[in-house]
Amino acid sequence: MFQSPLVTAEQVKSSLAESNKGGDSKGRSIKFLDSSWHLDKSRDAKKEFLGEHLPGAQFFDIDAISDTSSPFPHMLPSATAFSEAVSALGLENKDEIVVYTTQKCFSAARCWWTFRAFGHEKVYILQGGLPAWQAAGGKTETGPAQARPSRPPRGLVEQGGNAWLLQKQGFQAKLQADLVYSWQQVLKVVEGEEAEGQKHHWIADARGPPRFNAEVDEPRPGLARGHIPGSVNVPFDRVFEEGDWTRFRRPADVVKVFVAQGVDVRALSKERKVITTCGSGVTAAALSFAMVLAGADVAAVPVFDASWAAWGQLKGVPIEPPPENRP
Repeated sequence: MFQSPLVTAEQVKSSLAESNKGGDSKGRSIKFLDSSWHLDKSRDAKKEFLGEHLPGAQFFDIDAISDTSSPFPHMLPSATAFSEAVSALGLENKDEIVVYTTQKCFSAARCWWTFRAFGHEKVYILQGGLPAWQAAGGKTETGPAQARPSRPPRGLVEQGGNAWLLQKQGFQAKLQADLVYSWQQVLKVVEGEEAEGQKHHWIADARGPPRFNAEVDEPRPGLARGHIPGSVNVPFDRVFEEGDWTRFRRPADVVKVFVAQGVDVRALSKERKVITTCGSGVTAAALSFAMVLAGADVAAVPVFDASWAAWGQLKGVPIEPPPENRP
């Protein structure tokens, strides 16, 4: 396994070379996932994937591999649905999964967090994404990705009366409930109703200051302006190197970013967490990943999955600043 959740192109190339020549006694299986997703819908992530991707990579569709029955965008699916979706991509629990994106794309951490939320620890983000891989001389491919599913289709198995095989073949997900927060759990934190013995949790909002401060409308229609009471603003781009959303800053710099907002990443524990939030749970995951990179346990930085997409339309939940005090 790689030693850090953030890996370089050279580290991955070296590991692949060792595995390909049979020099890796552990029999490592490294798989690539392009998890590119764009809020700017003038860009087509799937089309870009077809144009160029890492060798053998599959496309991880954040919108499709989700709870499609939810009124909120790209929420976590059930463990069963996730198991089936990633098994169809040819993935197994033994795989070391390297997640990456194309240039000017911030969604790798959402894919990383999704796998962690379903119990898979061997998942990593490629620093610099596709551009870094190309710069390091890494080979790429074009066209549709040919996946070899790691389990047979559910219908075929059930038709043969062997449904139990689904619990033994392919990727087996198990939800780690402490890594994801619902709006009801966040409301309890806001109202000071955490479980007995817990210290106050922080809430870090990854949206930009204008949205956090209710100075502009939300990009999704029908949502209120403002932020969750008591939350602090940590714009997601501050955990990335300036001008490049594919490259995370050094751990020491990440700590400084949060300390500047009154959040001590070094003091986190199961009793004192940072709940991350944003517009719909994508850039929130970037904050969580950055804190894990800086030394926090992943269970101490849960993501509010529905984020403002839920909070901004719920009736009766508190919002700051109140309407009468907004610009």
